[in-house]
Amino acid sequence: MQIVHLLKKLKLLGFKNLLLWKTFNILKKKKLLKIILFGRNFYIRTLTTDLEVLLENLEEEYSIAKDFLSQKSKNIIIDAGGYIGSSAIIFSRLFPKYKILTLEPEKSNFKSLLKNIKPYSNIRAINAALIVKNKKNSQHFLYSGYGGESGFSLLGGNKNKIKINQKKTNSITLHDIKNNYAKNKYVISIIKLDIEGYEKNLFKYEKNFLKKIPVIFVELHERIVKNCEYEFKKFIKNRFTKKMSGEKYISVGTV
Repeated sequence: MQIVHLLKKLKLLGFKNLLLWKTFNILKKKKLLKIILFGRNFYIRTLTTDLEVLLENLEEEYSIAKDFLSQKSKNIIIDAGGYIGSSAIIFSRLFPKYKILTLEPEKSNFKSLLKNIKPYSNIRAINAALIVKNKKNSQHFLYSGYGGESGFSLLGGNKNKIKINQKKTNSITLHDIKNNYAKNKYVISIIKLDIEGYEKNLFKYEKNFLKKIPVIFVELHERIVKNCEYEFKKFIKNRFTKKMSGEKYISVGTV
């Protein structure tokens, strides 16, 4: 299995970049490496989870959404938990006519995301965490999670988590997105949720809004927040839902 994973890295990075990646990580030096992804420049950071997340995103089954949606240009995809932009780029290639909103609250990740999505005109980045409407006026802090740079969470349920800032984290609700970005007959057709346990709150408090979104991709984080699965299973009644890899699901409602 490790050999297969190494071969995937070699195919993606090439021998020179893989050697640089290994060397910088061994020396514990943080560097920005440029690779070619889909014929365009893409940047990953050493000493981070960037490479692992990129490899994981490249294997995602996002293309299954094509079976349920048209390629009309008035559709919006919300990519919540955008990290460094790889999932948004994959959505852009699959749905070139769609408007893609990628949300990433952590500032250093957001900086990488902006650099990586620059060639893609249909992707817009928002430096904010997705929250439920009734929490709009409360304070929001990011906590370190289990997954390095890709594991920041709004939820501090684990005692080992560390508050990484003392300032209010930018936030946005589904209603904000609808009011500000889904005008002129645009509709939200796909949402991807990889938000380190906060999905529990969305399925509990924003279920009426989410039910109107035809295709939902979600990674559940039961290991971080208890009852994520419980709230999700309550939500998916009367929807077609398929388990993908790990804790990832696709849920499809009326299109």
